[in-house]
Order: sequence, then structure tokens, then C-alpha cells
Amino acid sequence: MEEQVPQGEKPSLLKLMLNQPVAALASLRKIDEITANVTRIRGEITASASMVDSLYSTIAVELSEFADSDSGKKSFQDTQAKLLEFARAILDQYKKKRSEEIGVKLAEEEKALQQERDSVIAAMESFLAADPDLFSHVRTVIKWVDGHYDGKSLYRARVDRASCDNSPRGLWKFLGSEEVSVSYEFSLKSSSVALFAGALRIGDLRKGFRLPIGSAVGWASKEAVVNFEKMDRYYLSSAEINGNNTAMTFSMDDTDSRFIFSLSDYSDNSVLGISYVTGNQSTDLISNTALSNNIDMETAKAVSKTIYEALKALSGFKGKLSVLTVQEKDVLATLDAVSFMKACVALYQCIHLKGEKQKNAVIPKDLSKEYIRERMQILGKDASIYSQFLGIS
Repeated sequence: MEEQVPQGEKPSLLKLMLNQPVAALASLRKIDEITANVTRIRGEITASASMVDSLYSTIAVELSEFADSDSGKKSFQDTQAKLLEFARAILDQYKKKRSEEIGVKLAEEEKALQQERDSVIAAMESFLAADPDLFSHVRTVIKWVDGHYDGKSLYRARVDRASCDNSPRGLWKFLGSEEVSVSYEFSLKSSSVALFAGALRIGDLRKGFRLPIGSAVGWASKEAVVNFEKMDRYYLSSAEINGNNTAMTFSMDDTDSRFIFSLSDYSDNSVLGISYVTGNQSTDLISNTALSNNIDMETAKAVSKTIYEALKALSGFKGKLSVLTVQEKDVLATLDAVSFMKACVALYQCIHLKGEKQKNAVIPKDLSKEYIRERMQILGKDASIYSQFLGIS
């Protein structure tokens, strides 16, 4: 049973913890039950086939003994062969029919098994998609691939015994480790942000913008002549937000020329780095005074800020959970919802509760006693220890 949260309100972190991760454990338990059924039914198919083969062997022995009797060795040989051929055909038909009948049950169980496997992943995905306040956003990346922007966001969290002050007695023994680390990655629905619905060209943001790419002394005036590159046709080929650092690469079709914009933050005093790369040669436009003096920095910053804000917005349009690791082990491949739940409990205790004593923990208003009781029943024999470390016992 899932309690409803008033529209517009985000569920409490404890509500999220008791909802999806516990649901993943429930599905994991069903997987064990269904797997046992699948093994049993597969055994039925083998046993049924073995019984039919045994019956045929019995018939063959009986016919052989009859043929060897005084009733007529020679005259029965043709009949014996026909009877064996008939028995083999009839029994093979039965074996096939019985295998198909059992196979229907097997297919139903295997379908249910896959549904529960999907449910484990869906529950963990739903929990992480809700942005629980246990994880830090590490980076968002997009790249132009095969006619669309491929986007992803990476998140991480790590706690250890030394940094988790006042952690409850028995927590680290329960976890089986002195530290816990979780990382996960979501694909992003890039087309949900209008700016990334197609190839984003600088000309779409600021027409006529250009950047200096070199200078040379004129033969007549002997003054430096700056060469400019028109930016209208350059498109965003990749971009990344990594902490406070942002990098954007602009490329042009059918050339190896590209511009790389980099920025450490977006404060008024931030410095925008711009490099021009062609082939194996890179030119820092900012450190070269002759070039930097000819950069329309206001426009360059406006373009990069527009893309930055679109990237920040994009991180909210999550697609599929593509990577999930606990202690660097692949949880999506192993469906290890137990390790995931334990890791989340450790993060909740160390990051959210900050090692508060049980008696000081506050139960959120969106949790009723009935709901807590129902979720604890799902946890079964482990309910007591989970409730202790979640601060609800």
C-alpha cells in the first residue's frame, strides 16, 4: 500500500526510503520464490521425458522377451519392429504434448520472473529519480551523436566510519564494511529542452558573432592584421558541467576546426577561457593579447551562459537509470537490492540524521504508523534492525 502525498509536495526522505527501496526488496523476495518454481518446472520437463523414455525401454524389453519365447521367433520379428516404431511415434507425440503443457507453465513463471526483475530496477530507478538528498550531482554531459544529443548525468555519495560521527552501534557490522560508496548515472531526455532538440548552432543564439583565430603583420602598414572566424555555422558538439567547471566544444561540419569554451563559474568576475583547435594545433585566444582584445567577450559569455542554463535544466529531465554501483559493484546486473538498501540506510544515517540518537529522530508528518507497520512487514525478520538505523523503532 502506498500513501498519497499532497499534490505539489515532495515526499519526505524517509517516506522515499520506505517506499521504493523496500519495494525493490519485496520484488527480490518474489524473484527467489519464482526462481524456485522455474527450477521445479524445468525438473518436471526432464522427469516427464525420462519417464516416457523409460516406458519405451520397458515396452522394447517386453517385446524382445516375447519374440525370444517359443511362441514364434521368426514370425514375430516384423510385428515387433512395427510395434516399436508405433510405440516410439505415439510416445514421442505424448512427450511433445506434455513438454508443451509444462512449457506453458514455465513461460508464465519466466514472464513473472522478468517482471519482478524489471520491478527491482524500476523501484531503485524511481527512488533515485526523485533526487533524494543523499547524493551529490557530479556532472552533466551531452554529446552530438548520430543526429541527436546524447545526454547523461552522474551522481555519487560516500560515507565511512571515521566521518560518520555518533553512528549507531552495530551499523558498520550490519553493512559489512567500514565505508559505503554509491554512484549512478541517468540518461537524459535531451529533446525535452528546446535548445537541444536539434543541432545547436551559435548562429541560432547570436548571429554574426565571430572570433579571432590568428594575426599577421600587414606588408604595407606593418600593423597586425587579425583573422576572424565566423561562428554562425559552428554547432555545439559536446558540453559538460563538472562541479563548478563548464566546458563546451563547438565544431563545424566537414572540418577539424573547433572552439572550446571553459568557465569555472558564472559569477560576474568569472573568466571565460577560449581555445581554437585545428588538427593537432591549439591556440589559447585569451592569453594572446592581440587576439583577446578582439573578442566580443560579452557575447561569448552570453552564449555560454545560455547553454549552461539549458544544461542545468536538462539534468531534471531524467530518462533511464543506466548505471548503478554500490562499492563499485554493478547493481543493475546483479539486482543486488539488499546492498543498495543497506547503502541507502548508511547514507541516511550519516548524511541525513548525522548520527543523531534514536530518541532525537523526528518522524516526518507524511508517515503514518499504519504505513510504517506495513513497510516493516515487508522487511520481515530484518525489520527491527532497519527501523533502528532509520530512526523509527
